[in-house]
Amino acid sequence: MNNQFDELTKSLARSVTRRAALKKFGLGLVAFTAAALGMRSATAAPKRQAYCEVTGDFVSGAQRYTGRCVDPATCQIGASSQCSGKVSRTGVRDNPCEAFGLLWIDTKQGCSF
Repeated sequence: MNNQFDELTKSLARSVTRRAALKKFGLGLVAFTAAALGMRSATAAPKRQAYCEVTGDFVSGAQRYTGRCVDPATCQIGASSQCSGKVSRTGVRDNPCEAFGLLWIDTKQGCSF
């Protein structure tokens, strides 16, 4: 056991030439740079084409945004600050993700979540 430890310490204590040290340092630097550039070139997931969800008040006939953003292709729903207030545009259509037909989407009001 002592012999193995002694051999290890001897190998660590050996001098390294400048050329070998620079070579190892250069290879490490190249690997680090390649990894950093590879991380930068990675692209983010594409944004969803989503629309604000609309609800209607049947008594007054006014339509308001629910505060939710709906992706009609995948039926994913998320909260969005872009979907608030009264509906002022005329792009309201059926929400394909709504089973009861009580909520719609405004195709003129895009949003993201």
